[in-house]
Amino acid sequence: MTRLTSRLLTLMVCAPIAAGAEAPASGTDPVLASLVRETLEKNPEYARARAELAAERERIPQVGALADPTLTLGIQNDGFKRIEIGNMGTSFWQVMVTQPLPWPGKRGLREEVARSTASATEVGLERIRLTTTAEVERAYLDLLLVRGKLELLGKLDVLWREAEAVARARYEVGAVTQSDVVRAQLERTRLVLQRLGLDASEQARLQALNRLRVRPLDEPIETPRRLSEVGDPSLPSVSEATADAEARSPDLAQARRSVTTAERRVDLARRERYPDFTVSAAIMPRGGLEPMWSANVGISLPVFTGRKQSRAVEENVS
Repeated sequence: MTRLTSRLLTLMVCAPIAAGAEAPASGTDPVLASLVRETLEKNPEYARARAELAAERERIPQVGALADPTLTLGIQNDGFKRIEIGNMGTSFWQVMVTQPLPWPGKRGLREEVARSTASATEVGLERIRLTTTAEVERAYLDLLLVRGKLELLGKLDVLWREAEAVARARYEVGAVTQSDVVRAQLERTRLVLQRLGLDASEQARLQALNRLRVRPLDEPIETPRRLSEVGDPSLPSVSEATADAEARSPDLAQARRSVTTAERRVDLARRERYPDFTVSAAIMPRGGLEPMWSANVGISLPVFTGRKQSRAVEENVS
């Protein structure tokens, strides 16, 4: 009985030591990597953020492009009785192209606003990725922990079975009292109750993982790796941890990009108070007569800037 008790103590003491042994990080686990990849592929929030980012990136060249030119086809004729093109000098066909041109700097600011908005969306996507990955890793490690406990419980059950057999044999020859046999039986009963709790905990962890990867809740997940093979992470100092968190925090990065976007919007709103231009060129064929041509430059008049552009500046400043 003494030798068996020694084996039990050795097993229970060595288990936590093995759990803290140095080993490859959990990121190298192919099962975990597959779970993370599958969860990200099926996560609706992550898919929505990716679609939003793709749409924001497509807006960048759009806002920086010139407005589409306008092609105008027309005819000018003297009288209503017949077409006088070629007979009258003021009768002609007209082909005119008009190109709007924004005030210098407006296109660049619009691109900066769109690029800054896309950058903020990209940071939001990264935040979702990190959060989802952390949830999967946490659930996976919880599953490894529960299964490790079940494995240890199985070993303890075998040892207590042996202890009960030894105690019973020694009791039959009068070497020990009946209390040793009863104690071994009570320990085995306690292990049965612990197993019931661990089985329920294992199912809860399994369902959590399957819920994240949008699979049937009872679908099994094989975990060939043990928790003892996952090395403890190195703990940095408080200052190092704070600096690393500030450098990699998606929330802080998104806040910085939001500030940049707001500043660019204010700059653009102020630039919108300047007028835009239109350039047009036309040619007027006159049949057998010498063709005519024209070129024009137009400028918009921001006469309502008090109710439009200035209000837009105040809107973005607020």
